[in-house]
Amino acid sequence: MKFLNASGEYFEELLTHFFSVFRDSIDRVKWILHPSDPGQREEEYPWYALAMYHCAHKALVAHLNRPVSAVEVNTYMLERAKEYPICALVLLELRIGEILRTDWQAW
Repeated sequence: MKFLNASGEYFEELLTHFFSVFRDSIDRVKWILHPSDPGQREEEYPWYALAMYHCAHKALVAHLNRPVSAVEVNTYMLERAKEYPICALVLLELRIGEILRTDWQAW
């Protein structure tokens, strides 16, 4: 729980921006950023991660004008993270979120 709340605090500005797209009030956004139960974020995290990877996939397909593999999308995300700090922040949050999600599944 401590790590989840710390993650919500550390990435608050980024996550608030993304979660507010489909959460229509600040209280609903805070509910996911500072959960009282790990299941709160666990339920939504896969959809959030899928949206991030989908956006990267879509951008790479548009850039290369051909179908791409998951490996290419990952490489593309790493390259963009080196060039743009916001991309690095998103990628870091995705990686930390995956670690937390793995930890939730262990329980």
